[in-house]
Amino acid sequence: MRSRSLGVTGAVTSLAGLALSGPVLAAATTTTPPASPPLSLQQLVAITPRGGSVSPAPGQTVAFSDAAWVRHELEQPWLTPAERAYLEALPVAASAPSPAALAAEAPPSLAAVPAGDPVMSGGCNFEDVFGATIAWFHAYLGFSDNGTKITQVSTPNNDVWESALSLNSVTYEGSSFSTSQPATGVEQATALDTGRFIQSFGVPFTTIELDANIHFDMDGSGAWSSHPVCTSSTGL
Repeated sequence: MRSRSLGVTGAVTSLAGLALSGPVLAAATTTTPPASPPLSLQQLVAITPRGGSVSPAPGQTVAFSDAAWVRHELEQPWLTPAERAYLEALPVAASAPSPAALAAEAPPSLAAVPAGDPVMSGGCNFEDVFGATIAWFHAYLGFSDNGTKITQVSTPNNDVWESALSLNSVTYEGSSFSTSQPATGVEQATALDTGRFIQSFGVPFTTIELDANIHFDMDGSGAWSSHPVCTSSTGL
């Protein structure tokens, strides 16, 4: 396993697993397929759906739309060990840590604003069918205010982790950051911090792109909120 804290990477631009038997706290629309015939690993990879996007609330886990399909395929008696390992490594859900959990887990190096100023946070945790985390992207963004208007917005600090399992090879590709314009001297502003991972599988070679889009809303009173949009899609 690898864990590290990173500052934002990429350009600053303007902006105009769930357990097999465990409950799903919230879920995207799902379709349960009929019993499937024996498939080769290549065929299984070819028909694998991608999970789409979910927006979990803080502390909530949301299943991607392909979760039922993955669970169904894992019940098939004809699976080879390689096919089972492939299915078990797929991302089928995303969760959003609560603000309290993010604050407790934040490394000390992520303190980047004057004492007393708000530090916003939000994140996406991507999970497999067992509820184990495949990768996470946790964003921390500070801002200053004078009680009515926003006076300063920091660049974000990102805490990133990827699984190091051999089949479930996940690589952090970097992040991008943007804010509404203007972001200071106004009563309200927004920001978007995005982190991207590529999950690679061996033979047959295939990739999945995992995007963590953390949206921030800040107010000149010092109030703030965040919400994630966690996406699983066909890779490059």
